[in-house]
Amino acid sequence: MNARAPAPPRRALRAALPFALLALALVPACSRSGQAGAGAGAAPPPGGSCGQRLVGGSWRFVGFVPDRPLPPPNAQELARLHGAVRLRFDGSRAITTGPGLEHIGPYQVYADDGASCRISAPDDSGIVTETHVRFLDPNHIEVVDQRSGVPGRATLERTGP
Repeated sequence: MNARAPAPPRRALRAALPFALLALALVPACSRSGQAGAGAGAAPPPGGSCGQRLVGGSWRFVGFVPDRPLPPPNAQELARLHGAVRLRFDGSRAITTGPGLEHIGPYQVYADDGASCRISAPDDSGIVTETHVRFLDPNHIEVVDQRSGVPGRATLERTGP
């Protein structure tokens, strides 16, 4: 008899990556992300709003610093997702993919000052959540989520189209 490993709890995945990765919750599915080459890809357009700078390329999850220690199962899941989760914005939807993950959902940008913005998006249950996005440099963003079950800061790196 083949025993299947238990799937990580959805709440743990959702909480582990703000946006989950934007409150765009990481939902278990059957897609896989491609392993794009490391390093930064196309730079965002010069100037422009934070929302405009997010569009045009993929963002790869490269780190998460929780505001409080993670339980070992969540820390292990987070380590598994490091470098493998991708987020892409197309102007109206955010597409999150990774190992066994795929989520497509709407988002809205507001409080945009060019270097940072707030993004709101509904989670799987329809509850709208909010995250703060800040450009660290043209190819790295920090996403701060204080409202999830595991508040903290995620770092994403632009990987290209």
